[in-house]
This record gives sequence, C-alpha cells and structure tokens, in this order.
Amino acid sequence: MVKTVTNEEVTAEALGGAATHTRVSGVAHMTAPDDVHAMAQTRALFSYLPSSNTAPVPVVLTEDSRERQDEALDTTVPPDPNAPYDMRQLVRRVLDERELLEIQPNYAKNIVTGFGRMEGRTVGLVANNPRELAGCLDIDASVKAARFVRFCDAWLGLGLTLSLTLTLTLTLTLTLILTLTLTLTLTRTLTLTLTLTLTLTLTLTLTRCASATPSAYPSSPSSTCPASYRARNRSTQASSGMAPS
Repeated sequence: MVKTVTNEEVTAEALGGAATHTRVSGVAHMTAPDDVHAMAQTRALFSYLPSSNTAPVPVVLTEDSRERQDEALDTTVPPDPNAPYDMRQLVRRVLDERELLEIQPNYAKNIVTGFGRMEGRTVGLVANNPRELAGCLDIDASVKAARFVRFCDAWLGLGLTLSLTLTLTLTLTLTLILTLTLTLTLTRTLTLTLTLTLTLTLTLTLTRCASATPSAYPSSPSSTCPASYRARNRSTQASSGMAPS
C-alpha cells in the first residue's frame, strides 16, 4: 500500500519498528536484542521502583561511601562553557556504584533521564546533555523530561507532593490573613473618612448659621438653620420693637 501511494520501498522496520519508535516517535523507551535482555532490563527498572505509589522508596545496601571522592569530576566539565561534554559520564560518577539506568536513551539525546541511587535510595535524574544540540531544549526533549518528571512524581514523589501541599496550604493561609488585614485596614480608613466628612459638614453648617445676620434667617419652618437660631431671631425682633415676620 505504501509503495502504491508514495512509490517508495518501505520496510516494516522503517515504517514502525523498534528503531523508529525509540529514536523518532518516542513511543517506546528501550529496546533489547532478545527476550532474556528484555526481562533483565525490566527487573532492573522494577528494582528502582516501590511496590505502589504509597509505598516507601526502596533502599539498597551499598558499600559506596558517601565520602567517596572522584578526581575525574574536576576534569569532566571543561573550563570552556562552549565545549561539549557527555553529561551521562558526569552523572554516573556521583551515583552509587556509578550505575545509571537511562530511560529513552536514543530519543531526544539532548536531555538525559534515568534512575540511579544515592546512599542506596532511588533518585530520578533529569539533565541537559551538552554533547547533543548543545543541551538546548526542543519539543522532543521537553516532552521527554515532562513525562519522566510526571512518572517520578507518581511513584517517587509522595514526600514531595506532601511538601508541596503543605507549602500551598501555608501560602493560602498567609494570603487569607493578609487579605483580612487589608480589609480591616480599609474598613477603618473608610470609617475614619466618613466620620471626618460628617464632622466637617456639621462644622460648616454651624459656622454658616452663626455668622449670618438675624434677618437672614427665614421664619419658614423649612429653614435650614436649627430651631434655636429661629427662636433667637424672634427674641431679637421683640426686644427691638420689630414686628415678627
């Protein structure tokens, strides 16, 4: 069918074989030459994982001391930042027994993902590899790293998930406290502003009424001046012999 449509000779391996899916599409993670090697790789992978996502991370006894020093670390990374080097060699030198189980080693080689152990405890590793594409992230490398991080979070990240949950809870609590504090401060400010406004309005009204002449006060009940000022107006008119208006 492919030859009929595209006029090309395509083998089954090139169309959808192991090499295609481990190097191009990234659907398959690892390959093995036979069933024996495939089972060995499967056992090695499961040795790094807990029995479930709630079980503790497996710890393996190791004779590799945490005080071990490797002089090759001083020369593995070249002093020139533009010089390429193989990140996998550097990672292996800091792991127990220098063992690294790399996941998807042939896909998006500019980033390295894999499992190792430190002090016998399983750790997941994600590192840019300057030897391939100068270690720059592209779409394939980003997808590869994101999938691996999500896998580690599901199987190895129970403690990390709890830490993130506690951090988020603390952040939300502090945000709520800050919001309540700002709300109370704003309420007090508005109350003070309203009180000052009412005080100023009353002061201006009393000042205007006190500075006006008696004849300026109308005797109409609709007067804006207080009743005491209208009564004073009538008393002034009566004492001066004027007929009240």
